[in-house]
Amino acid sequence: MINPILDAFAEIAREKNIGREELIGMIEAGLVAAVRKKYGPTCEVDVRIDPLGGRITIRVGRQVVGEVTDPSAQITLAEAAELDKAIQAGEIFWQDVPFGDFGRNAIQAAKQVVIQRIREAERDKIRAEYSGKIGELLSGTIQQVERGNYVIFLNKQTEAILPMKEVNRKDHFKQGDPIRACLIDIRETTKGPQLILSRTNESFLKALFQLEVPEIYQGIIEIKGVVREAGSRSKIAVYSNDDHIDPVGACVGLKGSRVQAVVNEMGGERIDIIPYSDDPQEFVRASLNPAKIYRTSIDREEHKVAVVIEDDQLSLAIGKNGQNVRLASMLTGWKIDLVQKKDFLAQRDEMLTGVFGASKESEGAPAVEKKPWPDKKPERKPAPEEEIPVAAMDVGKLNQNQRDLLDDLPVEDFPISLIDSFTPTVRQKLEEAGYDTFYRLVLATEDELCQIKGIGKQSSTKIKNVVDFLIEHYAEEAEEEGEES
Repeated sequence: MINPILDAFAEIAREKNIGREELIGMIEAGLVAAVRKKYGPTCEVDVRIDPLGGRITIRVGRQVVGEVTDPSAQITLAEAAELDKAIQAGEIFWQDVPFGDFGRNAIQAAKQVVIQRIREAERDKIRAEYSGKIGELLSGTIQQVERGNYVIFLNKQTEAILPMKEVNRKDHFKQGDPIRACLIDIRETTKGPQLILSRTNESFLKALFQLEVPEIYQGIIEIKGVVREAGSRSKIAVYSNDDHIDPVGACVGLKGSRVQAVVNEMGGERIDIIPYSDDPQEFVRASLNPAKIYRTSIDREEHKVAVVIEDDQLSLAIGKNGQNVRLASMLTGWKIDLVQKKDFLAQRDEMLTGVFGASKESEGAPAVEKKPWPDKKPERKPAPEEEIPVAAMDVGKLNQNQRDLLDDLPVEDFPISLIDSFTPTVRQKLEEAGYDTFYRLVLATEDELCQIKGIGKQSSTKIKNVVDFLIEHYAEEAEEEGEES
């Protein structure tokens, strides 16, 4: 009679993958509950199980007293002495309980305790196994579909839920289909932990690339960021810790085999693989691929990057319903303003031609096309050991970044009187404030220029724009001269 009971519980434990010692503890707890159901809640109970021989020994213990106040926990000395003449007051009198003495209610109580313990053990195991797998890829089989939600069996003991909102609109599954999804949450319910899966979350795309690209799994290539509009388009930024490995090429694979495997799993969703850069402007330029970029400028205070696009590339940069630029902004973390090249050039020309007001010297004079740079370009920048005008700036007080900035300039320093874009009034105010050379304007910030009397925020911005344009102009000239030579 006893062996079949142990066998029945053992079968349940095997199905739930519960160990022998854990099972014995559960049965003992169940039998304790059964004994207290019959003899009272305060009695002491001793249960011993021999798993090899299949024997169960149950004893009930009550304290020997002169006068009983709690029948379930106490027994009189006279009653105990009838069964054990050596018993003394204050000792615990142990009495064997035949298993057959238990009634139906007691057996049912034992069963409920064991089943409850098995369920708790199963829930604890699920928590322990999956709590560290958030964001990882899991595989299973669709068991059923309930109101658009998929019930997925990961194994015989564990099921998960794939909510309708976490399913790609291009996905179509039926009962019995194999499926892969990433774990995004473990929710506690009255029935225990519930695993929540997703095929639309960014972590799903990341997990698929980790599966398809060994270099990512090995840590050679890092995924720096992932953004998605599930079912339509995604962007993923990758970085290589090995200079000899191209992160984009590794993710694409031979003839596109690796990225195509990911695309197929995601129902044909378009994926842009972007090389990550610490330089925000370079990162933004790459994230807008395949649109061709003319130039970029950055406003760190506003956390914004202005991007000038070739005229025929604007719609490509924006994307369908603004999707491309929206995803690029999300990926880089910078606000992106797109401007057509023709509009940018028109604005620049307007700014560079009397942008600070017409010069009194030119009033009434015939219009003459003016360049914002000196007619005669300064000679090459002298070598460090040569005497250069910057020495007058007390280079020793410059920090390393400022020195590097000046050292990278493609032109020798020159007085701002040669910059035709500045009116005499603006030029005089700059010179009086100590910004009498091109290099000093390069190092000046807009905030510093705003402190000059008569130079406001708008004018300081335009001054810095002129400086940026001149740097770009001289860099292009230097590049052209290099190609000619």
